[in-house]
Amino acid sequence: MAEEMKSGFDIADKTNPVYDDRIEDWQLCRDAVAGERVVKSKGTTYLPTQGVNMDLTTADGVERYNAYKQRAVFEDMTEVTVESMTGIAFKTTPSINFSEFDEVAYLEQNIDGAGTMFKEQMKSALSGVIITGRGALFVDYPRAEESSLATDKELQASIHYYEAEDVVNWRTGSKNGNRRLEFVVLREKLAKETADIFGHDDDEAYQYRVLMINSDDVVEGFVVDKNDVIIEEPYILKAAGKMLDVIPFFLISAHGTTIDVSEKPPVLKVANVNMAHYRTTAEMYLSMHYHSAPQPVATGTTASWREEYAASGAKFGTDEVLCLEEGANMFLLQGQFDAQGFHKELERLRQTALDLGAKLLTNQTAGVESAEAIRLKESGGLSTMASIILSLSSAYAEAVKMANKYMAGGEIEPKIELNTELLKPSPDASLVTSLLTSIDRQVVGVSVLRDYLRAVGVIPADMSNEDVEEELSSQITGVPFPDSANVDEGVE
Repeated sequence: MAEEMKSGFDIADKTNPVYDDRIEDWQLCRDAVAGERVVKSKGTTYLPTQGVNMDLTTADGVERYNAYKQRAVFEDMTEVTVESMTGIAFKTTPSINFSEFDEVAYLEQNIDGAGTMFKEQMKSALSGVIITGRGALFVDYPRAEESSLATDKELQASIHYYEAEDVVNWRTGSKNGNRRLEFVVLREKLAKETADIFGHDDDEAYQYRVLMINSDDVVEGFVVDKNDVIIEEPYILKAAGKMLDVIPFFLISAHGTTIDVSEKPPVLKVANVNMAHYRTTAEMYLSMHYHSAPQPVATGTTASWREEYAASGAKFGTDEVLCLEEGANMFLLQGQFDAQGFHKELERLRQTALDLGAKLLTNQTAGVESAEAIRLKESGGLSTMASIILSLSSAYAEAVKMANKYMAGGEIEPKIELNTELLKPSPDASLVTSLLTSIDRQVVGVSVLRDYLRAVGVIPADMSNEDVEEELSSQITGVPFPDSANVDEGVE
């Protein structure tokens, strides 16, 4: 299959429709996290011009726009949101049981073959997924000779993290009724050498790694440059001498979806509010600039006086003598600057950004209107952040398992855990109220409330169901608690 690629397949320039659908959102979120310098460097992308006075085809318009942009303030709302969420996830040291698996214990100190520590890469991956909503891991195997295990040859598998923007193309299919990845194209940045050993080349150069299920139903890989010229010859991926039939690629998703689903980045709303705040500060300072000083207005003047006045430099102020013609008049026109309105709007946007960030840490499932909906939620819901942590932990566990297949040839069950407090659903007051109402109407039994409170961690795990129901009945007055067994659940 790789040989066929040599004859005209366009690899470097092809991208998946999901990629095309989200690349602008990813860039927006990354720019918002990068901060003011990057945002302002993008010019009118995030701060449009204002009227004819900022015509960028003229020198005067460019000067006015640059002043308009310079006055604007871009606050670090999105960056703070990402840093806060990452910090919460790593509030406790990640738990990784590498000590139980000697063959892959080296990954803890060197996960990618370049000296990156496991926890450092995981933290970077977490931050990336918070920003864009997805990322991926690829387990790379050194090209060993036939048969024996990697440890016999002192070769080591490595795990590499790819940002959303670097997983440029893919296709999924099915085999025996199961969905599987048939090919994926990964963009890899190259470190360019310069003639001067102390110099740096800022031009970005990439190569593209292609992993695919070939016609023999095994995983084949090769690498091309930007012109689709193969620069790393095709190879078959093997673990313990056996050819792989599954691409060692693992998606990390903020929404627990598959690679073919286009989902909005978790911080997209925060980034949009951040940009709205930026534009509002630009408008505020522009308005302040025009209204900070009064505008002199002269009436009853002749054309010759105006020409003479303009030729003299049009000076105005307390230390200048201004001579008017007979019958002429001059006064000051002072515009009104709505400082209170601007400050109110800026504060509203700040609070909106804070609220949106907080929502990423809490369960966002809607309220309950029926017994059926109650049952769907009685185990509690997970926040966006909790979903990311679960996906991240699962992807790394699977990647370590695949690395072990190469290193030792056997199956292991690695356990990787971050801050588990985020995985506990928060009690929802409105849901509890709905449950009490449903119990009062004898739609559901008290066991539903009991199970929900247990799921969100309100009820101790060692407390029996009977004790819970007895305590609930004694503490909540005015609400009858019908026997769960005698309630026709789900029917009002």
